[in-house]
Amino acid sequence: MPAGMVLTRNFMAPGSPKKEGYYLLSDKYRLGSKAYGRILPEWWSKMVTDAKVSDKWHPQDFPLAYAGEFKSQDGANVLLVVQTSQAFSGDGFYSPGPEMYLVARLFTLEKKGPELLKEEAFSIGSFQYHRLLAGKATGRQIIFVTEAGNHFDSRAVMYSEKCTIDLDENNKLSKKGRDHF
Repeated sequence: MPAGMVLTRNFMAPGSPKKEGYYLLSDKYRLGSKAYGRILPEWWSKMVTDAKVSDKWHPQDFPLAYAGEFKSQDGANVLLVVQTSQAFSGDGFYSPGPEMYLVARLFTLEKKGPELLKEEAFSIGSFQYHRLLAGKATGRQIIFVTEAGNHFDSRAVMYSEKCTIDLDENNKLSKKGRDHF
């Protein structure tokens, strides 16, 4: 995955979204008028279909934040794909609004085609006036950075937070950091 912004919700929206490789997320998710995601790579649609990934976390609608290959303890190669998604947990006015997630999916890489081994979703909070940067691998840890502003379409970063997804040699996934604000 290329470095840089993957998803933004009403914060540092791209000036020319299409030209810069972003699309406006669907209104059905009620994320706001400046919620943009990086355009999905072509290989992802094929993988979702071939591996029969369920639509629970909207795999065709939200941007990918990381993709990388790892070797399991048994010597098999696996592909870890981390995608953003959301689940609506309130009305957004009197109770919490959309909650953002990092959805980690682990696939086998065999000649017969990809097979989904596991799918785990990790909450990263409400994400209002935030953006997510693409994950960077350090060994078997993938580090994600979120940046936050303090108002609609602000251009200044008020603070940053890190979130780490670990993949151990037995293909167990876990998350550290940035549960909620």
